[in-house]
Amino acid sequence: KHYKNDYKGYVTFNGAYVKKKMKENSFYFIAEDGKKIIGCQRASIIDLDLAELRTLCVDERYRRNGIATELIGTTLDFLKKKKIRKVVARTKSDNKASINLLRKTGFKKEGYFKEHFRKNVDILQWYKFL
Repeated sequence: KHYKNDYKGYVTFNGAYVKKKMKENSFYFIAEDGKKIIGCQRASIIDLDLAELRTLCVDERYRRNGIATELIGTTLDFLKKKKIRKVVARTKSDNKASINLLRKTGFKKEGYFKEHFRKNVDILQWYKFL
């Protein structure tokens, strides 16, 4: 529900979608408050020692409490144990919260993609060696 129309509006993030992605070498990490899921991070292993941070979302009511930082940290620890050498992440060039989060967790800017996924939407790629 937090993606609204911003991220692949045609995709339904349900159990079937998650199971399909997990079969394709994706891993999900969740944050919970009791039995309620309040955050999610998806990582995909792209190649032998390359992974990508994908879907990251924290419920609006729980933001600014370090949950996204903790999800990324947990994900990076997991990927390091999997012997991943490099992790990449992409974000919109104007998403200040995401940019600050990636910098805070040790990522460095690697590239700029002009209108990469959509017209008038530029993307930054970030990297971190584990």
